[in-house]
Amino acid sequence: MKGKVVKLKESHTAIVLVERAVHHKRYLKTALRHRKFLCMIPSGLKLEVGKLVEVREAAPKSKSKHWRVAKIYD
Repeated sequence: MKGKVVKLKESHTAIVLVERAVHHKRYLKTALRHRKFLCMIPSGLKLEVGKLVEVREAAPKSKSKHWRVAKIYD
């Protein structure tokens, strides 16, 4: 999944906002749905707020952190 970094919490944690478009069956309109994920930042990656990143599932690191940043897009 691709998302935008909205907040850097600690040295190894980023909050990533992922948006997806959903088509409504009855009203035939497109609506945006979004969700925030807590992601682990692997060592060696330099992140900034506003960057576009790819997140993937990972082994749980804490109660709410089950994702990791896989790739940074320009």
